[in-house]
Amino acid sequence: MVHLPKVPKLATATALWPQWLCGTGAAMAMIVMGLMQGWSSPVLARLLGPDSPLPITETEASWVASLMNIGRLLGGIAAPFSVEYFGGKRTLFLIGFPTAVGWICCAVADHVAWLYVARILCGAGMGATLGAFPLYVGEISDPCIRGALVTLVMNGGPFGGLLGTLMGTYLTMRTFAIISLVPTTIFVVVYALVPESPHHLFRIGKTAEAELAFQWYHRRAGTKEMEALKQFVSTSSTPSFRQTLREFCIPRYRKAGIIILVLFMFMHISGVNSFIVYMEIILTRAKVTSIAPSSVVVIGGAASIVIGWVAIYTIERCGRKLLLIISSAGTSTAMIMLGVHFTLIQRDPDIAPRDWLPISSVGSLSFPPSRISRWSTPWVKITCFGRTLV
Repeated sequence: MVHLPKVPKLATATALWPQWLCGTGAAMAMIVMGLMQGWSSPVLARLLGPDSPLPITETEASWVASLMNIGRLLGGIAAPFSVEYFGGKRTLFLIGFPTAVGWICCAVADHVAWLYVARILCGAGMGATLGAFPLYVGEISDPCIRGALVTLVMNGGPFGGLLGTLMGTYLTMRTFAIISLVPTTIFVVVYALVPESPHHLFRIGKTAEAELAFQWYHRRAGTKEMEALKQFVSTSSTPSFRQTLREFCIPRYRKAGIIILVLFMFMHISGVNSFIVYMEIILTRAKVTSIAPSSVVVIGGAASIVIGWVAIYTIERCGRKLLLIISSAGTSTAMIMLGVHFTLIQRDPDIAPRDWLPISSVGSLSFPPSRISRWSTPWVKITCFGRTLV
């Protein structure tokens, strides 16, 4: 396995600002992804309510909630090919256009079909972003700040989700969409101005452009580091799709892939995503009266951010396995509590004293197992299949 020699630590802000700029652009993209997730709970509750600005049936609401996952699948499949042929920077730039069109569809929606199109397009942008940014950030960042940049980007999602629940609660669907176009435009403009990753440019033979891009991203690196990168790229052949599949026969790659697949499979099977999408509707039907369901959703989003930051600082001390066990146990407990609550509703209509059951379940589900697995997933993408950058 070939390792790229580390570029010396860049001490000044002048040297690091291009990397922070690109990392911030990726964080803005993740904030937009979080806004898409946060949109669902308050907006669907409003659309299904008696004063709905766009009356829809429960079946149509389920399609609005589910079609984003179809878009995520399409975007996730397209992203690796786009990164390979166009580069990470151009891929992130192109992602902004279907995302922007999706928000425009939300803004002008006067029929549920507009929302269908919007959710598919936004979902495609989400899937492609999650597939493109880890490799791009790994390629352009200095080792001394790479972890900080990935942390910054990954926290954009929960922060955007909190903003989405707040905006969806107090703003109209049209205003929500227009405001969401602002961060979308910001990351499109950022990636329109910055150069492509020097790794990609060296890989496709554009040496002159690659040297300029390297000098732009690494302001204080010298010729020695640039030659090391060039040598690294030239000796690291890009495997074909068939060769990539063969690498899963290597025990360590196969084990890592199975672990990641199982983690995300159980996360989706547990119903956490469905709970997040329908959270306000679930709390309303759970007859929560001690606090407004919309406020509980906002509190849950804030708790997700806080617990996420706690996990960042404890994950190296406690290990991912222990935190995954704790998180999985909390998710299971929350689902049991919610099931018990709805069972009690059927037996006893007077359930006000038991409001703590659904409210507590929201807190427990604020940090599903997938959140921990995502801290390590970007590094798997960066280090596997012949491109070891860390």
